[in-house]
Amino acid sequence: MTNIIEFEIEILDVWGEGRIDYPIGEGRHITGFHTAYNLNHVDKKIGAGPNTDKNIPKLIPIDDYDNPKFPIADGKCQYITSMSSPFYIPTAIESLRVFNKTPGYGAIYLYGLRDEFIIPVKNLYIGIKIEYNSKEYFLNHRRFKTPESLPSPFNEIKDSPNYVDIFFFHRGSLPREEL
Repeated sequence: MTNIIEFEIEILDVWGEGRIDYPIGEGRHITGFHTAYNLNHVDKKIGAGPNTDKNIPKLIPIDDYDNPKFPIADGKCQYITSMSSPFYIPTAIESLRVFNKTPGYGAIYLYGLRDEFIIPVKNLYIGIKIEYNSKEYFLNHRRFKTPESLPSPFNEIKDSPNYVDIFFFHRGSLPREEL
């Protein structure tokens, strides 16, 4: 039986491999975060950059990609990220389960997900409602064309494609326009 993580996690990078940073052409390829916990398959190694084939730092191991069960207690993650990886509905459900839903506290950042993944996630997430301090809050969505305008460290990612879908709780629904 896997131990359940009960402590607060600032950043959980789903399918993360740690910070990967290497030159590519005239720029840099940067994914991951220095302080993140990386949820990934128990046998997965770093797949790119100078640490290729080494162990993933701060690994939270799981044994199923398609129907994962995160070994984390409900509501323990302030920020959840995933970068250009398959993000199936079971992953979206588990991510939402471990996400701290306190309005204004955190967000779910999904970098460069293809439409085949982001459309079902949006359909699942949009309109989810919680009550907090006797007020209703709704899970909202924003798409940013590039990460540069996001707060640190979420603005440091340089991967292709660069758009970022962000989900967060807000009082009422916001218009669904693209930023």
